Parts: sequence; structure tokens; C-alpha cells
Amino acid sequence: MKRLLLVALLVASAIPARSEMLGDASFEGIALSAGGSPSVWRGGIFFPLAVGGYCLPGDRIQLAQGDRQKVLLRTGRVLDLTGPRSLQLSEEFGDETWFAPLVRDVLGERFGLFDSDLARGPDIATNALRQVSPFNSSVMNAVPELRWKAPDSLDRFTVEIFQEDIIGNTSARICGVDVARVTHWLPPGDIVTFAPGQTYSWSLRGFDGRGWQASGKAFFRILDAETVGRIKSKLVLLEDMKKKDRDDIMPWVIGAILLMKEKLYHQALDHVAQAISRNDRAPFPYTLRGRIYEEMNLPHLAAGDYYVAQRLGNQ
Repeated sequence: MKRLLLVALLVASAIPARSEMLGDASFEGIALSAGGSPSVWRGGIFFPLAVGGYCLPGDRIQLAQGDRQKVLLRTGRVLDLTGPRSLQLSEEFGDETWFAPLVRDVLGERFGLFDSDLARGPDIATNALRQVSPFNSSVMNAVPELRWKAPDSLDRFTVEIFQEDIIGNTSARICGVDVARVTHWLPPGDIVTFAPGQTYSWSLRGFDGRGWQASGKAFFRILDAETVGRIKSKLVLLEDMKKKDRDDIMPWVIGAILLMKEKLYHQALDHVAQAISRNDRAPFPYTLRGRIYEEMNLPHLAAGDYYVAQRLGNQ
């Protein structure tokens, strides 16, 4: 039990808030429900604490008479608060220590996540024609394989790739290719050459014999070879942990955090799925997966995992 608690503290301390989050700060709680007008005291200013809002280190929740708030702590425990009350969430945790030197070796001394500077694509989790990968994430391969889902009625597609200037908010189309009856495409080098560190996007159009359907853009960035090598070497450090106890979720959780730090969201999701397959009663992997979905701009999927985390945390 003690070990699971340490895992929970480790996981949740790497999950960030939204755009107000800076540096390696980590969230301490997320509002699950709100009644009345609960607020959070941050930097000398009161902010409303609505459903889905994050509490950061140093925040103080303020509830007036008649206010009610449920907060999911990063440990998976749910606080059911009623006003009048003032509470600093950090008082709920106590001292935190590193789980093991291995954690430092893999995640680094400062392992907080950062909000993605990749542009946000649409929330297309329920669209019939939609990109699967890469989807608002980093890519380890020098040439990404583009994968999508489409209804059977679409028999040909146009794949477009754009080079993005996030700072200048400009986009330049660099290729458009027609493909038939497939749902994946590996761009050949004679058509497009990807540069490490550069942000790109891609979109789809599908034809059903009568007209065209179009997707929004999904964004990705190619990681440089040095970064890829560093990530792979750190993942190797976790292999011994996996071999010692195949039911231990810790190496999968640490790996998910590492990959999430690098915005390798698809690989991070694979690691979280492995953790859940080993212990589907622990709330924190669901909280972590919800945060990954948020980073990918898939709020409907995130909401589902936050709900599961809340339900498990109440048990």
C-alpha cells in the first residue's frame, strides 16, 4: 500500500494544469463538481474554481456559506468540501520523497510536465473521418507514418501536409497527395523532407463518389536523433523493473511520464494501458491518461478517464 501511495504521488506530481502553468509546477487537485461560488486564492487574486479547474501548489480553496466542492487529489482521493471553509491542498499530502534513484535517472531531478506548444487540432474523437496518428504529438521516427480512420463509403483520400510557424501563426502547404482505399501513408522522401524540431500538421479529405468530407489539422513535431537516443536509453533502465515483477505498474507509469514529457503521447498512452491492465483499480493511471488526452485536445476522452478516477477514488 505504501508503495502504491508513492506511485500515486509520483504520477500526479507530473500532471500539469492548463495554460496558467509554468515551469515544473504540478497540479494538486482538479475540481469534479461545484455548487455555489467556490474560488481559489492564487497570487493574491481570487479566481472562480469551476468544474475541471486545477489547483496549483500554493493555491488556497475558499468556500463561503452554502458553497460545496468536490476535488480529486493527485493521490486519487476525493475531498467533499462544504463551506464556510478555507483549505490549502498541500496540507493534505505531507512530505514527498523520491521513490528511488532510478526515478531520478529516468525522469530527472525536475520532472514536471509543460503545456504543449504544439498548436491544438480539433476534438475529433467522434468524427467518422479522423486522424489517428500522429495526432498533436511528437514523433520519434524521422518520417512519420500517417494513419487515419474513415467510413467504408470513402474510397479515395487527399493527404495534405503543412509546415507550421507557431509563433508567427502561419502555415505553408508543402505537399498534397491522392491515395486510394488505404488508411495509412508513409510520405516518401522525394515528396517531403521533415526537419527535426520543426512543427508540421496534416489534414485529410475523403471522397464518397458524391462529395468530399474534410478533417481538421492534426499537429506533430519530429524529434532529433540525440533526443530519441536519450529517451530510448532511459526506457531501457526500466526493463529490469518490468522483469522483476510483471504485475508492477511502476515501470509503466514512470515510462508514461517520461514519454509525456517529450510529448510522445501515443507511446505514453500505450504505457498507461499496460499499467491499467496490471491494476485496473488504481485511480491515478486514469488521471494520467485523462491528462494525456487533454494535451492531445481530446476532452471527451479525458472526461471519461477523470470520471473513472473519481469513481475509483471514492471506493
